[in-house]
Amino acid sequence: MRVQSEAIGTARPARPDDLELLAGAGRPGWSETLPEALFGEPVRAWCHVVERSGEICGYAIHTTLFSTWQARNLIDIQSFVIFDSGSVADLGAALLGAVTTHASELGATAIRWQQVSETDEHIAALFTDAAELAKVRFELPIPVGEAGVTSA
Repeated sequence: MRVQSEAIGTARPARPDDLELLAGAGRPGWSETLPEALFGEPVRAWCHVVERSGEICGYAIHTTLFSTWQARNLIDIQSFVIFDSGSVADLGAALLGAVTTHASELGATAIRWQQVSETDEHIAALFTDAAELAKVRFELPIPVGEAGVTSA
């Protein structure tokens, strides 16, 4: 699925040949873990990129989750990045449109994300219809070598 406007930019699913750019722009360890998550079996994450004149200008990486509290499928945006700060509104709208379309195709009823305090104010403005949810998030690290341990 491509969400397209030449003036705005074109959003499309990422391809394996986009990974070098994504790994270079992303978090440490992405070059080792992102290819398997996006293109391995089973797919555990999806990435859409937005480009203008053949150049990638941003990306969004999202995963699915099931809310047991709300008994519904959700999309969780993990990364939403626009490289060109002067075109955040246009490029971001195309990118968010692609993620929204994909969320609908996957049967999700909502999209969630967390916004870090350093997020560009222009990206935050894309989500004007969103409601802020009060939440405290916890994380329990699993020591190396103990992942996948099951109880008898």
